[in-house]
Amino acid sequence: MNRKWGREETYYWPSHKPLWTISALVIGVLVFVGMAIYQAELRWTPLQRYWFPNYFKMDLAAGLGLASGNYRLPEVEDHLGRRRLALETDVVPWEGSLPQAGTIPLILSDEARRQGLRLVLEPKGQYKNKELRDYVRHWVYQDQTWGDFLYWPLVTGGAVFCWILMFAIPKDWQRRRVLKYGRRTKGPVFATAAQFNCRRERANRRREILQPFPAAEVHTDCRHPKHQFAKVCIARRHVADTPSNF
Repeated sequence: MNRKWGREETYYWPSHKPLWTISALVIGVLVFVGMAIYQAELRWTPLQRYWFPNYFKMDLAAGLGLASGNYRLPEVEDHLGRRRLALETDVVPWEGSLPQAGTIPLILSDEARRQGLRLVLEPKGQYKNKELRDYVRHWVYQDQTWGDFLYWPLVTGGAVFCWILMFAIPKDWQRRRVLKYGRRTKGPVFATAAQFNCRRERANRRREILQPFPAAEVHTDCRHPKHQFAKVCIARRHVADTPSNF
């Protein structure tokens, strides 16, 4: 027999997690990813973009201690049948749609054509991860590390995260106080006579400052009939000099 009175309450919503800080972190990550994609699309060469999935795979496999993996290598072949991996000077990006599935988006450059080279895409084969990674890093990526690749995306994403965090922390602190103590209700506010008079005096000063200036009084000087001078008198109003008077 259930002797429990009342109903069970849930605390899933509103959440007590720092939502503003989490939002700042998500925006920072999105900026980091967007900056990385922007850098890869505009600053990387076509051969670097082609090699990136396999380069990431072989670098991860080498870090995990795997000896070999399956890869398809783009190579160039001369008239004697000798082959080597294609370099930056050997290929240019393919313009337009690819003619068939499985074709790499690269074609021979004019310099490679004059040398009598031919572009060959090898079928998948077993290659050593560490040796192939070092070769691609040196000849394709010019010995750049992951820190070099991700430097500007990290700087940009971190700067955006820190900038938003300056506004997110006070918002989360205010939201946490509201969830803990409740929101201030509308209605009369209890105050002492001194507090009431001080607030009333401040309101009167603001009202005086916001009132429009009186019309200007114009006085003409008739002692000079050809050149009449006008004297403008505007009533002055005392304005508080320091913000503490408001």
